[in-house]
Amino acid sequence: MNLLKVAEQRAKQQLIEEFFDLLREMELFEPLNDFDLQDLALLMRLKRYAANKVIIEEGGRGTHFYVVLTGKVAVVREDS
Repeated sequence: MNLLKVAEQRAKQQLIEEFFDLLREMELFEPLNDFDLQDLALLMRLKRYAANKVIIEEGGRGTHFYVVLTGKVAVVREDS
């Protein structure tokens, strides 16, 4: 295994551990034991969105679960 691959894996593991720690602090995830929360953290993908980016639109089929770590999200509903 080359050094670059080892460094990438180490960085990824550190990011997962930091993400796990953030999730552990959230009340929503309190019922999960550490093993289950770690499994969940491994399934999640970190994604950044630009300011004013529409993430999901009303009426769209929900296929994702979002956890906002930093920044703000506005929920806007258009009345018909």
